[in-house]
Amino acid sequence: MDSAEIFIRDATPDDAAPLARFIIDVCARPEGHCFQSWSGESEVACEVELREALADDTPFCMALDRNRLIGALGCQVDTERHLVWLKGPLMVEPNETLAMNLWRKLAVRVPRDLAAATVFVDVRNEFGSRFWEATGLTDKKVSHVFEWKPQDLVPAPALRLHEAGPALWRSLSELHASIFPASAVKLEEVMDPDSALNCLCVLSGENRVDGFVTFGLEGGGEGRVYTLGVRDGWRRQGLGRQLLMGAMARLLTASAARVLLTVNDVDVGARRLYESVGFRLLYSGIALRGVPLF
Repeated sequence: MDSAEIFIRDATPDDAAPLARFIIDVCARPEGHCFQSWSGESEVACEVELREALADDTPFCMALDRNRLIGALGCQVDTERHLVWLKGPLMVEPNETLAMNLWRKLAVRVPRDLAAATVFVDVRNEFGSRFWEATGLTDKKVSHVFEWKPQDLVPAPALRLHEAGPALWRSLSELHASIFPASAVKLEEVMDPDSALNCLCVLSGENRVDGFVTFGLEGGGEGRVYTLGVRDGWRRQGLGRQLLMGAMARLLTASAARVLLTVNDVDVGARRLYESVGFRLLYSGIALRGVPLF
């Protein structure tokens, strides 16, 4: 690979189709898989999502060798919370120099006042893990992605579940913050009638939330369970299962083709719960978090 022939530039909406194909091809290999780049949706859905993101000025850059796409790196920026979710580096073959040049190109468009940047790569993507750790993302945690596909039997809607309305907002916010202090889920979206984020709650008393689940339907008919939490003192009483089944019933009603969720490696109890209702391990990954070096 002659570095003199390599050109790195920002991606545009016109690049969505070849970039989607490239992302899928690279991520099909576990050693190149970055979950936040591609987690298994269709090529059409990936292209549509990319085109919309690039039209909205989402940072993404590409490396070309004589017009052949050989590398890419992008991110999603939450300017309000000063967070960045990194996508890549996506490489035809591991190349630290090329990956660093892609990062330098992308970093020009990344806010300098970051609270943190996060990337989630396959446990077998050793190059990606080493690269981001060397770039400053040194907080590492292993997580697992589980998948559930609808069968003939549809989970019965759970009882005792409540919509997350204004009356429950304070209790819900406090409980969510105590269980998931670093969650990327914007709970405020629950109150937005146009949001795809949904939330169901279990109550033990008037306006007191003792358990909740957030979920939504993403592109390509992919359902997601984002967070599932139960207050201390109310665990191991079936509330988690009740909330999970309620979310799955809602997602199936919305015609979800499958449901995905992510759980930390250390949360053995949650993994057992998901497996008990039919979720199966799809991938294991390493989440790296920190403030990257510019």
